[in-house]
Amino acid sequence: MADQSREITVVPVTERHTVRAWVRLPRTIYRDDPAWVPPLWLAEPAEARASRGGARVVRFVAFDGARPVGRIACSLYPGFDVLHLGGYEAVDDDRVPSALFAAAADHARAHGRTTLLGPEGHPLFDTAGIQVSGFENVLPAGTPHHRPYYRRQWEEVGGFEPSGTVFTFVAERADQQIPDWLRQVAQRAEAEGYRSPDFHRFRELARHTDALARLANVVVAETTGFPALHPRDVKAMRRRLRFLLRADLTRLVFHGDTLVGALAGMPELGRGLQRAHGRLLPLGWWWLLQARRRGDTVTINGAFVHPDHQDRGAIAVAALPLISGVLADHRWQRIYAAMVEADNVRSRMLAEDALGAVPAAEYRVYRRAVDVDDTAGR
Repeated sequence: MADQSREITVVPVTERHTVRAWVRLPRTIYRDDPAWVPPLWLAEPAEARASRGGARVVRFVAFDGARPVGRIACSLYPGFDVLHLGGYEAVDDDRVPSALFAAAADHARAHGRTTLLGPEGHPLFDTAGIQVSGFENVLPAGTPHHRPYYRRQWEEVGGFEPSGTVFTFVAERADQQIPDWLRQVAQRAEAEGYRSPDFHRFRELARHTDALARLANVVVAETTGFPALHPRDVKAMRRRLRFLLRADLTRLVFHGDTLVGALAGMPELGRGLQRAHGRLLPLGWWWLLQARRRGDTVTINGAFVHPDHQDRGAIAVAALPLISGVLADHRWQRIYAAMVEADNVRSRMLAEDALGAVPAAEYRVYRRAVDVDDTAGR
């Protein structure tokens, strides 16, 4: 039982014991949660120190005495008047979010930011939102899974207001039919010179990784305002894609010889990570390989199109063969469309109409003003 009279202390993640606290806290919170998919243990210490997408990141850990009880990341992106929050975890004790949000507000004021926004970060690396439904579902690896009380901590304790909604959709295999509208849109786009070639080996796909990174930078910068990726971020993204992507599930879209869009599908590794407990050794690597090679679930994610080619059917040229191939391969019994923004009409049409998917989880992004004499959460 926590001593409610004791003050929660919040410190930045700078030393080894604070890195260890940041990394291990989720395992304490979700220890008995069968729906939680642990992250890969070896990657976490580096993640606890990472600063990506041009952001200056400070991570805070909350302690109740010597016991880690909460954490939050504060990211300062150039060109924004908001402080982006992420990495949030906390035990079910209202003192913890109060202390964490107070530390975030202090950090925002110290750097001239007028608003707290989150959980949200660079769209190529960070997921968005606090989960508000679907807690019983095992969701794709890398998508957020939270305790139900997190919503109360943000809305009631922290005083945040909802700012956006994100869904993860799921379709159980049935006799889905490709809708006529998708075929028609793809045919019109192909007539205008768009094409999506087949890839049979990853090395064929790897030839385009530099162009893919440049395209991602353009799309993110022009549609979200986030800064372009640093070369080291591109290198990290390339390493991640090399393991996650399968050539037969990845579609690139070209207009002539120019890469203008992409739509990625990947085998779902969540069950493998659960069996491996997030560790590669001694046998975790085997469970991950089994999930990649023999799993029955595919996640469709990473759809983006160059701004000059949006609303011209380019993504349909990729979606039609990808969805057709997944439906034709009876290995795939479940299909996820991960982290789709509620106001993204095209992506929702692909998920709900083309796949017949329904929401597996809903997430909320929150916003709160930071006043000069802000004492909310104290």
